[in-house]
Amino acid sequence: MLPQEPLCLQIVRYKLKPGMKQAWEAMNRPGGDWVNLYSRAEGYVSTEFYVDTHEPLRCVTIDTWRTRRDWAKFKEQYGPQFDELAARSRELFEGPDDFLADIDYSSSK
Repeated sequence: MLPQEPLCLQIVRYKLKPGMKQAWEAMNRPGGDWVNLYSRAEGYVSTEFYVDTHEPLRCVTIDTWRTRRDWAKFKEQYGPQFDELAARSRELFEGPDDFLADIDYSSSK
């Protein structure tokens, strides 16, 4: 069954600093700092991360939320924790480039 509202994806592209790949992966994998923080919030679905095979310092994360409202509620409820973790994460990469996308699965048929 397809969701009634579009899912909200936060897609972030990073260029890691040399020597920071392991630390970045540890923060983003299941059981890592980001997943642990997101998992506290209602509406969080999953986090995926990918490493470019041709440029191993280029990575992408995709955080999925049931709705954009759930994402906004998370930011409101956990803003200070989010900001603190984001500040620690910034030591690992240059950038990032991120955006939110609302995905309507009915259009992918």
